[in-house]
Amino acid sequence: MPATPFIGRAEELAEIMDAWAALAGRPGPAAGPLAAPAGPRVVLVTGEAGSGKSRLVAEVLDRLEPRPPVVLAGAARTLGAAPHDWLASVLSGHPVDGGVPPELAQRSPTAGAGTRLAPAAMLRAAVDVVRTLLDGRCGVLVVEDLHDLDPASLTLIGELAATAALPALLLVTSRPPQEAAFAPAAARTLRRLSGAPSVVRAHLAPFDARETAELVEAHRGGTPPPETVRALLNRTGGNPFWLTELVTARGDLAGAPLPAHVAGLLVEPLAGEPALVGRVARAAALLGDPVETDVLVHVCEGEIEPALRRLLDLGMLVIAPDLAPAGPLRFRHPLLREALARSALPSERARVHGLARALAVELGDDAALARHAAALGRLGEASAAAVRGALTSLATGLPDAALELVGLGLRAAGPGAAPTGRELARAGAVAAFVAGRFTVAERHAADWLRQAAGAVETSDAHRLAAEIRWCLADRPGHLTALADARATLAAATGPAGAGPVAGAAAAPDGGTADAYGARNDGTDGTTADACGGTDGTTADDAAGGADGDAGDGGIAAAWARQLAAEAASALRTRAPVEVVPLAEAAMVAAEQSGESIASAGVTLGTALAFGGARDRGVALLHACRQIAEHDRDPVTVGRAVNNLVAVDLPGLGDVTGRRLFDEAMAAIGRSGLEFCAGRTTALGVAHALRTGDLARAETLVWSRLPIETDPVERVRFAATAGLLAVERGDDPLAVRLLARADGEGRDVGLVRVLRVAVAARGVHPVDPALALAECVGRCRPARLVEAARWALHGGVPAATVEDLVGDAVGAAPQLRLLLAVAAGRDAAAVELLPAALRHGDGPAGGDTAGTVEVVEAAPYDAAVHTAAAHALLRLGRAADARQHAERAVALLVHWPGWRLAEAETLLHSLRAGGDLTAREIEVLGCLAAGMSNQQVASSLGISIRTVTVHVSNLLRKTGAASRTEAALWAVRHRVITPT
Repeated sequence: MPATPFIGRAEELAEIMDAWAALAGRPGPAAGPLAAPAGPRVVLVTGEAGSGKSRLVAEVLDRLEPRPPVVLAGAARTLGAAPHDWLASVLSGHPVDGGVPPELAQRSPTAGAGTRLAPAAMLRAAVDVVRTLLDGRCGVLVVEDLHDLDPASLTLIGELAATAALPALLLVTSRPPQEAAFAPAAARTLRRLSGAPSVVRAHLAPFDARETAELVEAHRGGTPPPETVRALLNRTGGNPFWLTELVTARGDLAGAPLPAHVAGLLVEPLAGEPALVGRVARAAALLGDPVETDVLVHVCEGEIEPALRRLLDLGMLVIAPDLAPAGPLRFRHPLLREALARSALPSERARVHGLARALAVELGDDAALARHAAALGRLGEASAAAVRGALTSLATGLPDAALELVGLGLRAAGPGAAPTGRELARAGAVAAFVAGRFTVAERHAADWLRQAAGAVETSDAHRLAAEIRWCLADRPGHLTALADARATLAAATGPAGAGPVAGAAAAPDGGTADAYGARNDGTDGTTADACGGTDGTTADDAAGGADGDAGDGGIAAAWARQLAAEAASALRTRAPVEVVPLAEAAMVAAEQSGESIASAGVTLGTALAFGGARDRGVALLHACRQIAEHDRDPVTVGRAVNNLVAVDLPGLGDVTGRRLFDEAMAAIGRSGLEFCAGRTTALGVAHALRTGDLARAETLVWSRLPIETDPVERVRFAATAGLLAVERGDDPLAVRLLARADGEGRDVGLVRVLRVAVAARGVHPVDPALALAECVGRCRPARLVEAARWALHGGVPAATVEDLVGDAVGAAPQLRLLLAVAAGRDAAAVELLPAALRHGDGPAGGDTAGTVEVVEAAPYDAAVHTAAAHALLRLGRAADARQHAERAVALLVHWPGWRLAEAETLLHSLRAGGDLTAREIEVLGCLAAGMSNQQVASSLGISIRTVTVHVSNLLRKTGAASRTEAALWAVRHRVITPT
């Protein structure tokens, strides 16, 4: 098993390293690099148990530069704190000759020793011992697990932080003070450390999806499946220690029982606690998460508040972070609940589940009834309750809980248990789809389809299967299932609706464009309604209850749902104006049949908004979202949320746009609408690109890539992450992400663009011109233009790029300008500048083919300004060139990487070189060609004396020491083209 790599914590590590560099570099009386500073610098690292505090300290000590001449590291003893533990631990590795009170070293006093020192004198002696150990050198004091220290040690640490002229970096790690052995004293010390004038705070949060995936990959090899990453995050809450324990254990990462040693470590904090604390903890674990205190009181039959408070102090329970301080109690992570429940005795289990089941019957809590009845072996009762509980959970925005109940119900019902099995399959298909677990949804949908009763239910099953297949990137399967739904209804009632399946006639190359993020290639084009639409199945409808076709009204409603689904399918690939009549017909059919208009209304509102009637469309989207929420239709709610973001976000600035996106993602998270979270995130990535925020774009991409279950979105996120890595200059990461995207086996245009980009950076064996040629005919124009930009960056001649890209150049003024600059057509490039900054290279924002919007991507505009600056400089318009270079740098202020470095270098040279005249540029070109002053004079028709003056001015303006250096400066800054 490989050693656990150092994952995450890069920002915290950098902050601590900077603090040490600042401390070690302070000039002191000896003027040496490690001279004594004015006082200590405090670094306070906090986090829950297992968050990686000790690992961070180890990495810091291993990487500190310059190396500290002395490191004093101490910690509390393992079995209970004793007075002066920290200093005694330090002295065990750094003995001091005499003069140390034996109490500080935790040694027995020698015979004839004097009286014991008073606490204040002992404190002063302890500080003097630390000074002696440092001996005037700049060192590091490490305090591991401050929460375990004794009061005397805590007082000493606080005193050291405030001691003037102490040449040290004080590196302290601690859990929250309520978990401390001496909580009040620990809290006081933490407050004192936090108030230090030069404190660096580093709180270690749980691992996110990216870090979890990296940990699994490091130990098990290969990119982990999204379901595995999701399951690990859910089980451990992202705690690095427990993640490592699960990953290093053998077996299934997603759902295998806890290894015995892990379960023992989890419940270890209860050792030595009163029996009531353990009994309440186990009962709460058996009841489920969150902890319902009223039910817990009923089950425990007594006063439990002291036990709950103790569990909070131990960190085993927490108040729900998003609802604190009034929220419910929750286990710190599900893994802990698993371990506690496992530790309960059979008799204790039976008693808790029996009391909880009786209360669940009394309260009508079907979800609780299903769990407790199943635990008691009452399988028929559990199966029936699971159906009702799953629907309630789905309606209240808990699709994962609904899916868990479906699994419980199916296990309890056993094979062939109809109609309960059919109802569970239907509820499971809807819940899994909403939760974004598309392969699970496909399995449940197939079970539902096999058991469906009547044309209405069969068509509903086909339509849901159609949406699942779209999300699994099976476009033919999507259209086939939608056609099967129509055929089922037609066979029962005769033809109805508006002709063939709307999506079947869609152009194969329809799509959208939004910089790097949304689906927008010819192979899988889609609209702002990237979430798709379903038949309008609500959480209540998923209950089943469709033993037949429910009469003409049921058939009419089913036809309305069919028309709504076909309109939603068409919205993915056809122009908005073509979708409007389909959506209107679906709304009319819904109104006539009594079906909800929400699904068709979302489609119509989106088509109107992108088809020119924006205000009307947005108003309809808001109204239909409210209707869908009232109808408990999570799929339509998710579509409305996503499409509103797609409509509004492209026109918003940084702050307003970020607020809109964050509100949308919060709504998606509250209701568990994972099926649309990836597409909405892609819209947020596009907005970050437009506003030039590289860090935010990377954060959003990586928040989804490891857990994205939509295969097409997953490969797009991989390609986007690779392109962002190229932008930052992290070429090795870009190459790995290209291999990952290629490994998905999907021909997506964005992956081809990434291939051109890494080839342009010289880190891919393919020639950039060949990589660009591979894009021709396989990518739609906007992607082809993007690939052409990268090819130019890689040094492919402008003529070659223009020949390959062909007609796409005419519709892309930014690319035309870049080509002109690369070919040396500077005057033509300057003429193109207004058009290049006014228009983008294609459609953006997530609409249909044929809709063109302005692309306001800051990196692209910055590239135009930089290229224009080079052209203007060669034309002798240095002042104008400087303005464009300044604009490029301003656009890239939040976009670190090679683009910013190039723009800053150019701006620096313009500021240093001053304003070069057109004649001076001509002279510079002659110097670069190796001409003498006489040859320059003859070539330009001027006197030798004039040439001498020009050369002198050039040396001054460029800061060069010789004619050769001036020529090199000109080539480096593209003032002339090398020959």
